[in-house]
Amino acid sequence: MSTAHIVKRVLVCPGQGKTDAKGLLSISKYATKKLISKLLDRADFVLPQLKLSQYIRHPGNITDASDLQKTIVQQPLLILTSYLQNEMFKINHNGLDIVNTADFMIGHSLGEISSLVLQKVIPFEKGLEIGYKRGQLMQSIVDGNPPMGMYAVLFQPSHYDLILKMLNELDVNIANYNTYSQVTVSGEKSELARKLLMLSNMLAEHKIWKTRVRSVDLRVQIPFHHPILEPMEQDLAEIIGTGRLPALQVPVISNLDGEIVSENSEEQIRKIIHVTSRPVQLTKCLEHFVGDRQASYEFFHYGATTQGLVRRFYDDLFKLNRIDEKPHFTNKLVAE
Repeated sequence: MSTAHIVKRVLVCPGQGKTDAKGLLSISKYATKKLISKLLDRADFVLPQLKLSQYIRHPGNITDASDLQKTIVQQPLLILTSYLQNEMFKINHNGLDIVNTADFMIGHSLGEISSLVLQKVIPFEKGLEIGYKRGQLMQSIVDGNPPMGMYAVLFQPSHYDLILKMLNELDVNIANYNTYSQVTVSGEKSELARKLLMLSNMLAEHKIWKTRVRSVDLRVQIPFHHPILEPMEQDLAEIIGTGRLPALQVPVISNLDGEIVSENSEEQIRKIIHVTSRPVQLTKCLEHFVGDRQASYEFFHYGATTQGLVRRFYDDLFKLNRIDEKPHFTNKLVAE
């Protein structure tokens, strides 16, 4: 006898990564659509100094990639592209707003702000301003300091507890607990490189060879989710504002603690502010979708990075002999 499944939809908004012209091409195909064109004009009106529309309308004309990779560009651009993909979904599905069909939303780092813009808790133009000013605050903190950055550390999920213990012993800041086989670390670039080499040596002593643990330079200049960013939190709170905001349309799962915020948007904004200098607990967020064999989950992503992380998370469950806890799920891009 077949068992009835409850299907739940989870929307996932990515954080800042390395956006390039190639990644913008799929969105640029919609740039001449009337609704998309108007949104691009609105983006340029609110942030004329950036002219974000150029990255969507003419991604092939980008000649200075260094400008595109600046965090003051990347942050509002990511909010913009997430919003545009939502509108593209409407165009392709007879006006259906996928947000109205969602059971949960998760934002990864900056994606938490995108999720509130998509829910219209934060207005579109205000969201772009927040992204830009958040980037300015972060850049102002790192300017004048030694070069900062981030690395992804990848390993076998069976080594998860040992890796975390060693990173703690080395006093390495963990910025993102992404899956049971990947964390990201942030801090001073040369110091991180030195300590990651020490990590390799420690692992060799435990007979865990370097080929099974590797680090990848994420090529960003901001040490996201590092204590050095704590001084900006008060300024960020003032930028976002403390006035009464609409209730959440869709429950969100907070990066700060992995807990569900059902309706209180002010509570979620407080958590977004506090996680600026604290680690993203994505693994805790995804644990909400484990162990319920009566439910199936549809993950829809506004970027390929989080799509890959969700796939990796569920693969890790298999490697950890937790296959009985792994639910049925699909893992798609909103813009597919």
